[in-house]
Formats: sequence, structure tokens, C-alpha cells
Amino acid sequence: VLIPGAPEAVRRLNALGYLVVIVTNQSGVARGMFSEEQMHRFNDLLVRRLAAKGARIGAVYACPFHADAEDERYRHPDHPDRKPNPGMILRAAADHGIDLSRSYLIGDRQSDLE
Repeated sequence: VLIPGAPEAVRRLNALGYLVVIVTNQSGVARGMFSEEQMHRFNDLLVRRLAAKGARIGAVYACPFHADAEDERYRHPDHPDRKPNPGMILRAAADHGIDLSRSYLIGDRQSDLE
């Protein structure tokens, strides 16, 4: 279920010329709640549902790592991609030519932004 207003917000950013990129911590993979494949399928579905409402997502970057991971493959004490670390943001900027000084980061948790 999309958060009310999300498609409209993304459409507005698209109309203003912004490339909208999702950077998301997904510790559920590390905690064994769902697989990495399920995470990718979910993110693909999210992009498709937004697109069906005219809202374009340029890319999705997801970090499945967590310090307390049950699955050792995803255990890392402070992965550079795990927000608030900037790994996914820096990779998105490099991949898409994003000028970070003219960009915004919007989050649902203050801890992701600090």
C-alpha cells in the first residue's frame, strides 16, 4: 500500500526536473524476515505501482546489511551503505550524475538522516 500523497509528491518532483532515487535500509534481509530476492521484487513492485500513477523512480538502492544479522553474509558492524552512512547516496550520485549540492534527502526516520 502506497503512503497517501507519495505518488503526488514524486510526480511533483519529476515535474520540477528532479531524478527521484530511493535509498533504503532493508535489515529484514539480514534478520531473516525475507530474502534478498523478495526485497528486490518488492522494490520493483513499488516502482511499478508509482509509475502506474505517473510517478517515476529513477533507481532503487537497498542495503540488506545489519550489525545484528542472523545470516552471516549480511552481518557488518557499520556497512558503508547502511544509512546514515552515505554509501548508497554516493553511488547513486556517481551512477546518475547527481549534483548532491542541489539535491534533497527525505526520510521517514530521523536516524537515517543524522
